[in-house]
Amino acid sequence: MSTGIERLEQSLKNHFGAEAADLAQIFHVCLDKECTSYAEIDLPEEDKNESLLIAFEERALVPVQIRPSQGWDSCGLRLTAEESYFMPRVVRILLTQARETGQLDAKQAVQEVLAGCSAKDAGNMALLFEKAKSHVRSFKFEAGLLHQLGQGLEGPLDLHASMDLFVLAGMMSPCTGMSVPSGLAWFEVNPSLFWE
Repeated sequence: MSTGIERLEQSLKNHFGAEAADLAQIFHVCLDKECTSYAEIDLPEEDKNESLLIAFEERALVPVQIRPSQGWDSCGLRLTAEESYFMPRVVRILLTQARETGQLDAKQAVQEVLAGCSAKDAGNMALLFEKAKSHVRSFKFEAGLLHQLGQGLEGPLDLHASMDLFVLAGMMSPCTGMSVPSGLAWFEVNPSLFWE
């Protein structure tokens, strides 16, 4: 019978290959804490740094910032003993399910996080998000896409409330690096929702 960490590692193998073992160890520790410090991760320094960099690039772990940041792209990763990391809500659900079942199911994680936020339109919101995921390039999209896709949904949906909830749940984050120069609102979809 396999353990939770073994099931977690197995679920990550297809996407991460040899890195899956170290990532599973890090995620296993982080799933049991609100925030995890660099010092609490028990891996050799080089492996730990490499895996934390991957986890940050995949937005599975985000550094706790002293000052509020606009989005993930404005967070800086520091690999020091004082640094702490948190797991976005939707990632926590995704990886908790993987630890229990050995399967990554992003669609289920999105539905569960939206239902957990008591969103009255959780079903429509999940459908809108899934439609948007199929249109992103390099994990990014311009906010007007949601308006366009929202037109095809049954019943009205408050797009601003949906976008706020998507950000709070860790499903997406504003892209400050793209939005300011272009004058358009760009968002990054959490890459972990594409791991399947």
